[in-house]
Amino acid sequence: MEDQTHLPLGSSNETKSLDWEQSVAAMAARLRKISVTTLAIALVGFALILLDFSIGPFIGHGLILGGITGCLVLLAILRERTFRRAESLLRQARHNAAASQARDMQLHRAMDELLGLCATTTGPGFFESVARQLAESCGADFVAISEVSVSATSESPVARTVAYISKGRLLPAVSYSLHGTPCHDVITGGFCHHTTGVAEKFPADPFLRDLRIESYMAIALRGVTGIPIGLITLLGHQRLPDPVHAERALRAIAGRAGAELERAAADRSLRESESRLQAVIQNSPGVAVQWYDHNGRVVLWNRASEAMFGFAAEEAMGRTLDQLIHTPHDAADFLNLLGSIAESGRPVGPAEFPFRRKNGEQGVCISTVFAVPGENSSLCFVCMDVDITRQRKAEEALRQSQKLQAIGQLAGGIAHDFNNLLFIINGYGELLLRELDDRIPSHRQCVESMLEAGRRAAMLTRQLLTFSRRQTVEPKVLDLHAELRQMQATLGELLPPTVRLQFELTAPNATIRIDPTQLQQIVMNLVINAKDAMPHGGTVTVRTDAAESESPTATSAEQPVMRLIVRDTGEGMTPEVRDRIFEPFFTTKGPGKGTGLGLATVYGAVQESGGEITVESREGEGSTFTIRWPLVKHSIAIPPRDAGGASDEPLPKSGNEIVLFVEDEDSVRKLVSKYLRDAGYVVLEASSADEARRIVSGSHGPIRLLITDMVMASIGGRELADEMQLALPRIPVLFISGHSDDATSRRGSIGSQSAFLQKPFSFVTLGRTVRELLDAAAKLDPVPERT
Repeated sequence: MEDQTHLPLGSSNETKSLDWEQSVAAMAARLRKISVTTLAIALVGFALILLDFSIGPFIGHGLILGGITGCLVLLAILRERTFRRAESLLRQARHNAAASQARDMQLHRAMDELLGLCATTTGPGFFESVARQLAESCGADFVAISEVSVSATSESPVARTVAYISKGRLLPAVSYSLHGTPCHDVITGGFCHHTTGVAEKFPADPFLRDLRIESYMAIALRGVTGIPIGLITLLGHQRLPDPVHAERALRAIAGRAGAELERAAADRSLRESESRLQAVIQNSPGVAVQWYDHNGRVVLWNRASEAMFGFAAEEAMGRTLDQLIHTPHDAADFLNLLGSIAESGRPVGPAEFPFRRKNGEQGVCISTVFAVPGENSSLCFVCMDVDITRQRKAEEALRQSQKLQAIGQLAGGIAHDFNNLLFIINGYGELLLRELDDRIPSHRQCVESMLEAGRRAAMLTRQLLTFSRRQTVEPKVLDLHAELRQMQATLGELLPPTVRLQFELTAPNATIRIDPTQLQQIVMNLVINAKDAMPHGGTVTVRTDAAESESPTATSAEQPVMRLIVRDTGEGMTPEVRDRIFEPFFTTKGPGKGTGLGLATVYGAVQESGGEITVESREGEGSTFTIRWPLVKHSIAIPPRDAGGASDEPLPKSGNEIVLFVEDEDSVRKLVSKYLRDAGYVVLEASSADEARRIVSGSHGPIRLLITDMVMASIGGRELADEMQLALPRIPVLFISGHSDDATSRRGSIGSQSAFLQKPFSFVTLGRTVRELLDAAAKLDPVPERT
């Protein structure tokens, strides 16, 4: 390492030039004086010689004087030549002094330009400008300004050029390890200068060898902590023209260059941090982030905001909230909120706020709003939103489900007890109607009116059980189009002349799996609801079509769906009414015109059948109910179900077999027993399981059928049937109950030799079912008839 010390720029050359010029001038003045004296002496000598020729005695003295005069003449000639040489040297000295002064002035200007450049330039162009100025003023073939860092894969520091100049051209940035290079000495020592032979001194540095570098000068750049963070390097194929100036230049700008290098690193780190933050903000999948100015105008709108609100960033930028997602009233409230945040400096939230999407849909979000510094000492406001619309709808659906479940449990319990009462009323009414004499029409009309009221009450309990999901459900694969065409005439009778019924059955495949009774309840309730929404007349359209599944967990290929659409041209609904239409006992009809169970029954039946129902409605624009069911491949004909009321059919074939009837409700037990005895059967009554066991253990003859209620105080019908199967193998069982889920629990443990009737049922249905069970059992185990 070679470190050199130098005088201040211009002090040496100017002083030497002035001394030499003064010396030459003094010598010329002395020569002039000598020349005058010599000439005077020579003239005197010449005069004496002439006198000697004229006066003889002085000849000897004349020769002497002549010799002296010759010498003086010779001396005068030499003086003249010396004087001319001195003048030539003086002119050369003056020229050299002028050239040196011009060089010094040039270096002064170069240094001033370099320092001025450092003082006025900043940013990305600083290092390139400084490198170009150094190359020009110092005469270096290569100038490199590099930043130094410790590599994660190498123990040696690594340098990367931020400006690399060669012959006025900016070269691409390069990275290199400092191990085995003179740059390593610079980092450790602060300054390094090799006048010649630097490539031979550092053979491990291929850079020096490949570029045939002869001279090298570099200085370390330090940060505020004093740790080297970079270096400036001057390289030349020959010796540097003025190493003193080059060193002064490097030392003069090292501090400024180090500060700029550190600032550039800080700016780069800040940009990277901002880029990462921007990436997080823009790509945040579940958090919608917006920035607003103090006027509530959008200055940032990330991708989640686009997905959440429906507006692209280009559409949202510069617009206010009343033009985007808020009503004018909500936008004014938001501006007031921004003002309170600006005054208090405290954030607001998380809190719930309503919003509207671009398509007009309403939503709810959890928002947090806070202030951040903006430009020109103003404030910006950051709003971070999480869309909770689905969660709120799910919570509302859960509350609705819980409400339905609670009311359904109550309704199911009431319906069970009420069914027992209805069975008694309708049963005795049916028996009474068959025994009345036609000669008294008024009596028969009274009983028929009573039975009609019983049938209506039975329909009400069916609605309650459907709503509570306790209705007997027997889903079958059927053709929806065929079912709708069968219902068309009945539906037409339900509508007044001012209401037109229109069918548009366009689906190519209309096979679904559903209980036929539930389908009738769904369609009839929707059509009646549409009629009530059009008091002045209109059109009810029943339409079918096929669609793709909208379930997020199923592919369209796996779950194509059938859509049943019922649309009316009625009065429509407000959003408040639309949100409550499926609530039980909620109705907008006047007193005595509706129970509020129609649409609740539809909702329960659709859910029970595995479908989904949605409604679209606006005031004055009618309503559209859309039901989606999964499609199946085939449909089959479904026989009509018994309505549970009186029937004019003749009583089915009777018999004389022994029947064990177990029922803890005395009135029901006596009524059924009377009917069966009137039909010829031998009925053994039991009010409990214990009594049934005693009857079976006694000698009453072969018991051919067990009829039992599903719900009793001591033991359930299912457990009793299992027990009876052990004592009476292969005995058929008829279950009766007021609950539909009893039928489900009954299936699977008894087998095919069983049947279920839900109360209230008609005696025709009871007699037919009893006979079918006995006949089927007789084919498997023939026994002689009783006489």
